[in-house]
Amino acid sequence: MHGYGFVAGDIMVAADRARGLSARNAFEGNLVSIERRGVTMIALVEAGVMFEVHLTPDECEELRLQPGWLVWLVIKTYSCHLVEPAAFGSAS
Repeated sequence: MHGYGFVAGDIMVAADRARGLSARNAFEGNLVSIERRGVTMIALVEAGVMFEVHLTPDECEELRLQPGWLVWLVIKTYSCHLVEPAAFGSAS
């Protein structure tokens, strides 16, 4: 079994459904939490699975992100990586 992995910094967040983008990997999710860790804002978004998204404080302020909001995640195709089971700690 293979899985897909994304680098947290390669996931973009939109407060509204993104239009006019070439990226085809866009889907909605619920912003569960957002907290500051050093110079990075960590957002957890539930979209069928939990995504950790890294943002700058300026991005969060501009979007006025709040837990409980419906947001859109946008992931460029080049950011999608096939991951072997061993990367998940699976013995099978």
